[in-house]
Amino acid sequence: MKTDLEDRLRASMQPLLRLPAPERRTSTRPGPSSRWRLVAAMSTAVAVAAAMVAIILAGRLAGQTASSHTPTPPPIGASATPSASPTPGVVSGTGSWQISATSMGDLSGVACVSSGDCWAVGTPITNGGFGSGTTTGGGVESYSGGTWTSVPSPSPTGSAWTDLSAVACASASDCWFVGDYGKESEGPDQPLVEGDDGGAWSVVSPPLPTGAVEGALSSVACQSTGDCWAVGYFSDTNGEPYQPLIEHYSAGAWTVTAGDLPAGDDNGMLSAVSCAGASDCWAVGEGSPQISDSTSALIEHYEGTGWSVAPSPAPTGASGVGAGTSLSGVTCVGVSECWAVGDQTTGGDKGGVQEPLIEQYTVGGWTIVDSPTPDDDGLVGVTCAGATECWAVGNGSVSDSGDDEPLIESYAGSSWTVVSSGTISIPSWLSAVSCSGSRDCWAVGEGVVDHYTG
Repeated sequence: MKTDLEDRLRASMQPLLRLPAPERRTSTRPGPSSRWRLVAAMSTAVAVAAAMVAIILAGRLAGQTASSHTPTPPPIGASATPSASPTPGVVSGTGSWQISATSMGDLSGVACVSSGDCWAVGTPITNGGFGSGTTTGGGVESYSGGTWTSVPSPSPTGSAWTDLSAVACASASDCWFVGDYGKESEGPDQPLVEGDDGGAWSVVSPPLPTGAVEGALSSVACQSTGDCWAVGYFSDTNGEPYQPLIEHYSAGAWTVTAGDLPAGDDNGMLSAVSCAGASDCWAVGEGSPQISDSTSALIEHYEGTGWSVAPSPAPTGASGVGAGTSLSGVTCVGVSECWAVGDQTTGGDKGGVQEPLIEQYTVGGWTIVDSPTPDDDGLVGVTCAGATECWAVGNGSVSDSGDDEPLIESYAGSSWTVVSSGTISIPSWLSAVSCSGSRDCWAVGEGVVDHYTG
């Protein structure tokens, strides 16, 4: 039976306080979630939970992008704490984000091979989702011919539920979905990989480390055909403590490779992975001492021979009881430039205020960069179409109602700015973003699909 940390770890791929999909399980655990998200929401948990239950009763039935991304000069900014609420604008040029579709579907990953060929995955979508028809297995949507359409995906034999967290494509005919499944509503999660070989999807059950009884995959990245990495978590005890899980696809098979935690941590997971080359990959997530409510961002680096923990800077104020940092998305535009996004939660007198966290990797290491978003906002996914065109997505908070709304930030070479995500009237958020090239990107999440054209 899972403990409360797993209920929080799934949020590493989802925005604040996502509730479990009612059709997935009868238990209250939604799979791997993130500790910091529960801590950040403690002071408002009752009010938010009531609002979310109302949303579900009103009709919600369902419910980390992988891209070829990569890795420190002087820091661009010294703190991730914003000084004032920004005014949404547009990135330089004439491009803009527009709401392409709204639904109660819950999508957590998206990958685009070209402007007319994209995949999105999430929890099973009923009632047609935002496409047409229904799905089996995990929720899968395909974008082709200018339309999103639900696509059936296989389920492991005997599975009671299946969740897909991320998708990556090495080519138009070589894509991978990752996630987890269970054979009973309260049984241990098992890692899941589904492969596409020219349109024929098949289930792959990747191995777990010796002695592990459960595990899940939250992100996947492919450097080339036949060379992919997937990350997540595993446990030897069907509960805490959790350990980072890293899987490698090579020579036609998935194999387990060693992950690690910083000294002093015995609990943690990886939420996202990106590769700048065959021997240069980064994975991010969070770790914590099991006896503490505080978390710290976890960064691991692969340099061709193995994975090792890399230093992660601590934001000012992210200390004290209930404080912490967590990274949910990572992308690389080259071996000397990567971006990671997530959240920081301050402790002490501020009482658990959640703020966005953006970190940049250059030849000098990882440094914290200013994010313009105000309190109670969070970033989950990030991607770059080039060195001066990057996007980060997540959830914002509507000031007058407190409802979630899509949050999009843009980097055009000097600083991050908030941009308009388009007009939407229902509570929603974004979990992942992918670009097929400059000025053509898709962002997906809970209840909304966003399209950027320039």
